[in-house]
Amino acid sequence: MLFMLGGHGKSLPDSMAARYDAIAMNPLTPARRPTASMRETDHDRLPLVDGFGRVHDALRVSITDRCNIRCRYCMPAGDPGYMPRNDLLTYEEIHRLAVLFVTRFGVNEIRLTGGEPLVRRDCAKLVTMLARIEGLQDLSMTTNG
Repeated sequence: MLFMLGGHGKSLPDSMAARYDAIAMNPLTPARRPTASMRETDHDRLPLVDGFGRVHDALRVSITDRCNIRCRYCMPAGDPGYMPRNDLLTYEEIHRLAVLFVTRFGVNEIRLTGGEPLVRRDCAKLVTMLARIEGLQDLSMTTNG
């Protein structure tokens, strides 16, 4: 299963830069540990920022590796073969990760991929689950078709 982050060239707001730097220096700081009492507010969110200071708010989720194109940006060199189906994340696991990315890291766009994600059985079930995530503004899918 592959999760890829993307953004739109946004810079980290100055108001969050100092907070991000302090937490990034010590990822085990208590402010970083989720607790049952943490509320879902902007103050609990830590944006995903790359080494160039760009904020990433988009997530690509490859729900299958059954792809005939095998693009080099998502597949290693050579022919690694396909993952055993038991090793793929369940829809419930994908949903839980998506909820965390949206509520904790400010992701507001999710794109389902995988070459041909529609070959994954009951794909509509996952789409329904993800569409119900509060705060998710855009849910889309890329296919080979």
